[in-house]
Amino acid sequence: MPVLDRYLEALRMPGAQAITFKSGLPVEILANGSVRTVNNAVPTGEQLVSILSEILPPDFRDTAQGPKDYPYQSPLGPVKITVQVAGANVVARVMPWTGPAPAAPPPAPPAAPAPAPSAAPPSGGYRPAPAAQPPAAPRKMGKKEGSKKPANMDELFNPMLDLNASDLHLKTNKQPMIRLHGEMEWLEGFAPLSQEELWKLLSSIMPPRNLKEYESTHDTDFAYEMDRARMRCNVFKDIVGIGAVFRQIPTKIQSVKELRPRW
Repeated sequence: MPVLDRYLEALRMPGAQAITFKSGLPVEILANGSVRTVNNAVPTGEQLVSILSEILPPDFRDTAQGPKDYPYQSPLGPVKITVQVAGANVVARVMPWTGPAPAAPPPAPPAAPAPAPSAAPPSGGYRPAPAAQPPAAPRKMGKKEGSKKPANMDELFNPMLDLNASDLHLKTNKQPMIRLHGEMEWLEGFAPLSQEELWKLLSSIMPPRNLKEYESTHDTDFAYEMDRARMRCNVFKDIVGIGAVFRQIPTKIQSVKELRPRW
C-alpha cells in the first residue's frame, strides 16, 4: 500500500477538503474551513519525494517553475495532487477530484500474433522449442468480512504465512489485509478491529523501548520473531487511528533444490 493512501482515508471525514504536505512541517488537513495537524511526524523533502514517487510519474520532480496537477486513482476514489518541487522544498496538496473523471491510462498494445508453424525440419535439423505459456493468474481471495477476532498477533501471522503473503496490513476499524502476489487482498474470515483491539494486539509484541518511542512520535519500527519467520514491523498513528505494517523475513534459508523453479 502506498504511504500516501494512509493519509487519504482522512478525506472521508465530514467536511474534509484537502490534505497538505510540506517539507519540514507536520502534515495538515483542511476540514470545515479550519486547519489541524494530522500527526506529529515532520517529513523532509527527500521523504516526500520518496512518498510521491510511489504513485506519480517521474516528471513531478521538474516542477520548480510552478505547481502541476496530477490525477491519482486512490483506493477511496479519484483525487487531484498538486505538486511543486524546488530543491529540498516540496509541497503537495491532495483534494478529492471534482468534475469529469480523470482519463484512464491508454491500454497496452496487443501482443503480436504468434508466427505460423513452419514446415517440419529435415531429419536431424533444428526444431524450435514451443512458446512459453503465460503463468497462471494468482488466486483471488474472498473479500467478505468474517467474525474471527485474533487473540494474539500469531493468529494473524500464521494465516499470512500459510498463504505465503509478503505483508500484513492492519488499520483501525478495517479488516486485516495481506499482500499476496503483489496485490492487496482481505485476510479472509477476520472481522474489522477497533482501535482498542488493535492496540492490545500490537502493544503485546512491542519492546519497551518502542512503546516509549511510539508514545512520543506515534511511529516506531522493530522486529518480532516467531518459530516460522521473523517480522519487520512498523506501528504508526495518523488521523484515522492506529495502523501497522508487517513484512515477513523467513528464518529458514532455502536450499538450492528448494529455490529451483518447478516447471
